[in-house]
Amino acid sequence: MDQVTPAPRRKRTPAQRFRDFLSRQGFRPWVEDGDAPGTIWFHCEGLKFVARLDERDEDFVQVCLGFLLREESRDELTLLRTMNEVQAGTKVVKVFVPPERDFVEFQMELYLDGRPMSPKLLERCLVTLRGTSSDYLGRVRPEPPKALA
Repeated sequence: MDQVTPAPRRKRTPAQRFRDFLSRQGFRPWVEDGDAPGTIWFHCEGLKFVARLDERDEDFVQVCLGFLLREESRDELTLLRTMNEVQAGTKVVKVFVPPERDFVEFQMELYLDGRPMSPKLLERCLVTLRGTSSDYLGRVRPEPPKALA
C-alpha cells in the first residue's frame, strides 16, 4: 500500500501573517495594485493606515499614517522646523515629507524580536501616530479666520 505524502505547507510570509492578524482584530486589510510587496492598507477610526513588512526580515514592521498637504501648509521651513520639533518630542515617530512637499507621512518602525504582533502594541502604534499627526498638522496648518464680534 502506497502512502501519500502530504504536500509541504509553504511558510506564510510576514505580510500574510500581519494581514491575518489585522483581520482577527476586526480590520479589513487590503492590498493595492502597484504597491511594493509587503504593503498592507487598513482603516481605523476614519483614517487610512499602511503597514510595510520586509519579506526578508520577519521581525520588521513599519506602521504609517499619511496626509495630503494643502497649498497653505507647504512652506518648506515651517514643515522642516515642525518635523524636527515633533520628532524630538515623541522620539518614536519618524516624520517624512518628500521634496515636493505634497504630503506628510508619520512612521513607526517596530522590531518584534521573534514575537508576534499583539493587539496592545498595534493600539499603541495607532494612538501614537494619530496623536503625533494631530500635533504636527495643528502646527503647520494655519488657523481658520475668526469672525469679528
